[in-house]
Amino acid sequence: NHDIMVIDTRQPATALPTDRLLQNILRSIGCHLAQLPPSDILRWPLFKDDSLSHPEDEARAMVQAYVSAQVSKAPIKTLLLLGHDAVRFTLDVGDDSQHFYHEHKGGALLQEQWQSTALIAPSLIDMLQEPLQKRITWQALQTLVQATL
Repeated sequence: NHDIMVIDTRQPATALPTDRLLQNILRSIGCHLAQLPPSDILRWPLFKDDSLSHPEDEARAMVQAYVSAQVSKAPIKTLLLLGHDAVRFTLDVGDDSQHFYHEHKGGALLQEQWQSTALIAPSLIDMLQEPLQKRITWQALQTLVQATL
């Protein structure tokens, strides 16, 4: 919905029930959906046979432009960033994105450029492969749960 945007890294070859897990996560914060809305998939590099280099900065610019376009259509209160790559390409985190991700995983950060809060949690695949990671996601979601009380 317009209150929350979820950004996760997809790995279609894994064939894990990521959609069902996401739906359960959204239910836990009060988003009762019969089914998930269609996903927008951003592919990088844009062209499969492109021999040009694709620096990380260009990919980040593409993801940030996408988020900005969505926010311009309708304000989004919360960005749920699932996994290191979601954080790395959505936020400007500096050179050590891995350190930033581990430092802020389970937390919330205000994102003034979109007037929203970014919740940082493990990716859906990480949660399915390591179920204890769900605890970190729940910790990040507490910001939303407490706001609705």
